[in-house]
Amino acid sequence: LPNQRKVHKQPLPLLGGAAILAGFVAASLAGSLRLGYVPRVYWGMLAGSLLLFTIGLVDDYYKTRGRDFPASPRFVAQIVAAAVVAGSGTWISGSPSVSSARPSAADPECQLPASRFRSAVLTVPS
Repeated sequence: LPNQRKVHKQPLPLLGGAAILAGFVAASLAGSLRLGYVPRVYWGMLAGSLLLFTIGLVDDYYKTRGRDFPASPRFVAQIVAAAVVAGSGTWISGSPSVSSARPSAADPECQLPASRFRSAVLTVPS
């Protein structure tokens, strides 16, 4: 709900992360079914997504009670989620310093048809 610290004037809907998580899971499942297996990097992205969803759920719970969830646990959860995703082998493309440090694609689970699984930000090693 709007308060002195917020920019928005109208209440924002709660549980918006549930639809985002469901869309990610459905798209990952469809892609994995097409491949015939679930790539290792998607388990990391799922774990990071679940962590972000959980912290968002806690934040929404606090909002229903008229309280603000502290920013520091959210920040720590976002850092941990990013570390989980990065640790799974997913990398961010677009920067010469990052793309030159690509993980090795020697792992068979990292060898994906890149044209099917690339996005603007997250890229599966190929």
